[in-house]
Amino acid sequence: MGELEDREAIRDRMTTYGRAMDDGRADAFADCWTQDAVVELVAAPHRELAFPEGRFEGREAIMGWFAGHTHAPDRFHQHRVHGPLIAVDGDRATVESDFERVDESPDGPLALSFGRYRDELVRCADGAWRFTVRRAEIRSVISAPPTPR
Repeated sequence: MGELEDREAIRDRMTTYGRAMDDGRADAFADCWTQDAVVELVAAPHRELAFPEGRFEGREAIMGWFAGHTHAPDRFHQHRVHGPLIAVDGDRATVESDFERVDESPDGPLALSFGRYRDELVRCADGAWRFTVRRAEIRSVISAPPTPR
Protein backbone atom coordinates (compact mmCIF):
# COMPACT_ATOMS: atom_id res chain seq x y z
CA MET A 1 0.00 0.00 0.00
CA GLY A 2 1.35 3.44 -0.88
CA GLU A 3 1.33 6.53 1.31
CA LEU A 4 -1.76 8.02 -0.34
CA GLU A 5 -3.68 4.78 0.22
CA ASP A 6 -2.47 4.69 3.84
CA ARG A 7 -3.66 8.25 4.41
CA GLU A 8 -7.07 7.44 2.95
CA ALA A 9 -7.37 4.30 5.09
CA ILE A 10 -6.51 6.36 8.18
CA ARG A 11 -9.15 8.98 7.27
CA ASP A 12 -11.66 6.15 6.82
CA ARG A 13 -10.77 4.79 10.28
CA MET A 14 -11.32 8.23 11.80
CA THR A 15 -14.73 8.47 10.12
CA THR A 16 -15.66 4.95 11.21
CA TYR A 17 -14.89 5.88 14.83
CA GLY A 18 -17.36 8.78 14.80
CA ARG A 19 -20.14 7.03 12.92
CA ALA A 20 -19.89 3.87 15.02
CA MET A 21 -20.00 5.96 18.22
CA ASP A 22 -22.95 8.02 17.00
CA ASP A 23 -24.91 5.02 15.71
CA GLY A 24 -24.08 2.62 18.55
CA ARG A 25 -22.38 0.05 16.29
CA ALA A 26 -20.23 -1.77 18.85
CA ASP A 27 -18.56 -4.18 16.40
CA ALA A 28 -17.39 -1.37 14.11
CA PHE A 29 -16.22 0.67 17.12
CA ALA A 30 -14.30 -2.26 18.63
CA ASP A 31 -12.51 -2.79 15.30
CA CYS A 32 -11.05 0.74 15.54
CA TRP A 33 -8.68 -0.24 18.38
CA THR A 34 -5.66 -2.42 19.06
CA GLN A 35 -6.00 -4.66 22.13
CA ASP A 36 -3.75 -2.38 24.19
CA ALA A 37 -5.08 0.97 22.93
CA VAL A 38 -5.51 3.98 25.20
CA VAL A 39 -8.18 6.70 25.11
CA GLU A 40 -7.65 9.91 27.05
CA LEU A 41 -10.29 12.63 27.48
CA VAL A 42 -8.67 15.75 28.91
CA ALA A 43 -9.09 19.50 29.04
CA ALA A 44 -6.84 21.20 26.54
CA PRO A 45 -3.76 22.89 28.00
CA HIS A 46 -4.60 26.16 29.76
CA ARG A 47 -8.33 25.28 29.97
CA GLU A 48 -10.43 24.51 33.03
CA LEU A 49 -13.60 22.75 31.94
CA ALA A 50 -16.41 21.04 33.82
CA PHE A 51 -16.59 17.61 32.22
CA PRO A 52 -15.56 14.13 33.28
CA GLU A 53 -11.96 13.57 32.21
CA GLY A 54 -11.05 9.95 31.74
CA ARG A 55 -8.45 7.41 30.69
CA PHE A 56 -9.39 4.01 29.30
CA GLU A 57 -6.66 1.42 28.79
CA GLY A 58 -7.22 -1.64 26.61
CA ARG A 59 -10.00 -2.51 24.19
CA GLU A 60 -12.20 -3.93 26.96
CA ALA A 61 -12.10 -0.68 28.97
CA ILE A 62 -12.65 1.36 25.81
CA MET A 63 -15.71 -0.73 24.99
CA GLY A 64 -17.01 -0.14 28.53
CA TRP A 65 -16.71 3.60 27.88
CA PHE A 66 -18.51 3.10 24.54
CA ALA A 67 -21.35 1.20 26.24
CA GLY A 68 -21.93 4.11 28.63
CA HIS A 69 -21.90 6.72 25.87
CA THR A 70 -25.06 8.04 24.21
CA HIS A 71 -26.03 6.63 20.80
CA ALA A 72 -28.86 6.85 18.29
CA PRO A 73 -31.79 6.38 18.44
CA ASP A 74 -31.87 7.40 22.13
CA ARG A 75 -29.81 10.53 21.45
CA PHE A 76 -28.68 11.80 18.06
CA HIS A 77 -25.29 13.45 17.68
CA GLN A 78 -22.47 13.53 15.17
CA HIS A 79 -18.74 13.50 15.78
CA ARG A 80 -17.03 15.56 13.07
CA VAL A 81 -13.32 15.57 12.23
CA HIS A 82 -11.69 18.44 10.36
CA GLY A 83 -8.33 18.99 8.75
CA PRO A 84 -6.40 15.89 9.76
CA LEU A 85 -2.63 16.29 9.53
CA ILE A 86 -1.40 12.75 8.92
CA ALA A 87 2.24 11.66 9.18
CA VAL A 88 2.89 8.08 8.07
CA ASP A 89 6.15 6.37 9.00
CA GLY A 90 6.09 2.78 7.79
CA ASP A 91 3.47 0.90 9.81
CA ARG A 92 2.93 3.75 12.28
CA ALA A 93 1.13 7.05 11.90
CA THR A 94 0.39 10.13 13.94
CA VAL A 95 -2.60 12.36 13.27
CA GLU A 96 -3.58 15.72 14.66
CA SER A 97 -7.10 16.88 13.80
CA ASP A 98 -9.80 19.20 15.04
CA PHE A 99 -13.15 17.79 16.12
CA GLU A 100 -16.58 18.89 17.11
CA ARG A 101 -19.59 17.06 18.43
CA VAL A 102 -22.94 18.34 17.21
CA ASP A 103 -26.03 17.30 19.19
CA GLU A 104 -29.72 17.66 18.60
CA SER A 105 -31.53 20.21 20.73
CA PRO A 106 -35.06 21.65 20.85
CA ASP A 107 -33.80 24.59 18.79
CA GLY A 108 -31.91 22.50 16.22
CA PRO A 109 -28.27 21.42 15.93
CA LEU A 110 -25.98 22.53 18.73
CA ALA A 111 -22.18 22.29 18.89
CA LEU A 112 -21.79 20.50 22.23
CA SER A 113 -18.00 20.42 22.27
CA PHE A 114 -14.90 20.96 20.20
CA GLY A 115 -11.19 20.36 20.53
CA ARG A 116 -8.24 18.52 19.06
CA TYR A 117 -7.52 14.83 18.63
CA ARG A 118 -3.93 13.63 18.91
CA ASP A 119 -3.88 10.11 17.55
CA GLU A 120 -1.40 7.30 17.07
CA LEU A 121 -2.28 4.43 14.75
CA VAL A 122 -0.57 1.25 13.60
CA ARG A 123 -1.03 -0.98 10.60
CA CYS A 124 -2.07 -4.35 12.01
CA ALA A 125 -1.29 -7.84 10.69
CA ASP A 126 -4.54 -7.83 8.66
CA GLY A 127 -3.45 -4.58 6.94
CA ALA A 128 -6.02 -2.41 8.76
CA TRP A 129 -5.02 0.80 10.51
CA ARG A 130 -6.15 0.95 14.15
CA PHE A 131 -5.79 3.43 16.97
CA THR A 132 -3.22 2.74 19.68
CA VAL A 133 -3.76 6.17 21.27
CA ARG A 134 -6.58 8.67 20.94
CA ARG A 135 -6.16 11.76 23.08
CA ALA A 136 -9.11 14.14 22.92
CA GLU A 137 -8.11 17.57 24.16
CA ILE A 138 -11.42 19.32 24.86
CA ARG A 139 -11.26 23.07 24.26
CA SER A 140 -14.89 23.86 25.01
CA VAL A 141 -17.91 21.87 26.17
CA ILE A 142 -21.49 22.57 27.23
CA SER A 143 -21.69 20.98 30.65
CA ALA A 144 -25.48 20.55 30.66
CA PRO A 145 -26.67 19.79 27.14
CA PRO A 146 -30.31 20.53 26.40
CA THR A 147 -32.80 17.69 26.29
CA PRO A 148 -33.50 16.66 22.68
CA ARG A 149 -36.96 16.99 21.24
